[in-house]
Amino acid sequence: PDAKSQGLSRKERRQLKEKAREQARADELEPLRQKLSSDVVDEQLEAARGLRNLLNGSQAPPLDSVIQAGFVSRLVQLSQGDAQRDLQFEALWILTDMTSGTADQTRAVVDAAVVDALKNLLDSPVASAREQAATILANLAGASHELRDLVLNSGAAASIIKLAKDADGVNRLPISVMRTAARCLSCLCQGEPCPFSGDAAKPVFQTLAVFIMSSDDDIIMKACSALACLRYTAADQVTQLLKNGVCERLIDLFSHSVDEVQLSAIRASVKIAVGSRQGLDAIMQYQPVPGLKDMLSSESSMVQKASCSMIANILALGSPCVQDVIDEGCPQLIIDLLHTGDDDVKRAAARVMAVLSSKCSPEQLKLFVGPDTMTPMVAMLETAAFQSLCEVARAALIFIETVLKAGRRLGTEMFEQMLKDADGVRMLESVPEVSNDRDLCARAKALRQIFF
Repeated sequence: PDAKSQGLSRKERRQLKEKAREQARADELEPLRQKLSSDVVDEQLEAARGLRNLLNGSQAPPLDSVIQAGFVSRLVQLSQGDAQRDLQFEALWILTDMTSGTADQTRAVVDAAVVDALKNLLDSPVASAREQAATILANLAGASHELRDLVLNSGAAASIIKLAKDADGVNRLPISVMRTAARCLSCLCQGEPCPFSGDAAKPVFQTLAVFIMSSDDDIIMKACSALACLRYTAADQVTQLLKNGVCERLIDLFSHSVDEVQLSAIRASVKIAVGSRQGLDAIMQYQPVPGLKDMLSSESSMVQKASCSMIANILALGSPCVQDVIDEGCPQLIIDLLHTGDDDVKRAAARVMAVLSSKCSPEQLKLFVGPDTMTPMVAMLETAAFQSLCEVARAALIFIETVLKAGRRLGTEMFEQMLKDADGVRMLESVPEVSNDRDLCARAKALRQIFF
């Protein structure tokens, strides 16, 4: 009798069906497992290709069943044979598929012996084997911090670094191998705690310098991604970046034609600049403001936002580049973004305008603060009603306070009149009515009492 006639519950019937499917998968995999275990190369190759087709031919590949069937150790064993390159290729391809699933599936595939075997392949004379091994190691490192540490402990980072060093000399590697190596090193640099510090960071910086000098966009972005994950609190680390030309290259990339490359270069530059005073000086040494100014005019809202963010960061950190920002015409471009940008860009523009105004002298403020600046900055006070946007409202209040104080020092009521014309007095009064943020409310009340 079938399950329904036996009076089983829906849950029990579903469990029976799943068990039947699992058994069917196991039955399908068993002939492949037997051939893969054979000593006959042709049978091994036939089984490997059949298994790869099974994994690639379905929208929901049976990774769990393949893992449970115990294929991994045999595949790793077959991947070590450079003499049988077709079989090696198939075995590594299957392992790549098996480590491209969920973090739990990837974790089930891996133990230290598997990682050591893959690490050894980074020294293989076969370029495709090196590329596939680096891909699998990158998959592992990107799956979890636990697996990243397992890959690091195997010494894979040193092998990737050696691979890049050799490729930079006489032994040119295919670009696909270099892309994969860059991705692998980038994955190893991610996560907390930062895996590379002190002397251990020096070869990493040298390797990333090789990658970032590439003409390939993908390699450049992976190198920038890795640089954005590292820490730059020690002077010798910054010296290493300068020595290898990394900071200069990052600023050059601000003018790159691809938005994603520009964004990755900005993220890396900001991380270096905020790490220490030496880092900020290293970035400013190569005059980033002209490139940032050009990015303010980008058609990409993400690039506009990133440019605003970096200008705000370098100004907030105390960089003496206020006059450079003004001379390059950045204030007017920021004002334009306050009027024409999307919501995220407008908020980023408001923040940089607040930081810029706080670093300017009253005479400098006169050069760019007018009704077209005051009106959108006052409008940002509407964000006080939303807890998640309080920092935007705070930036608007900082700008208003700075400008009003500058007016008093200049002996003019020009800025106060601009605020009134922008309905700023009413907006200041509304902040305590809509916000629960004590600091915002206190700032708004103080401005109202002092100036109006």
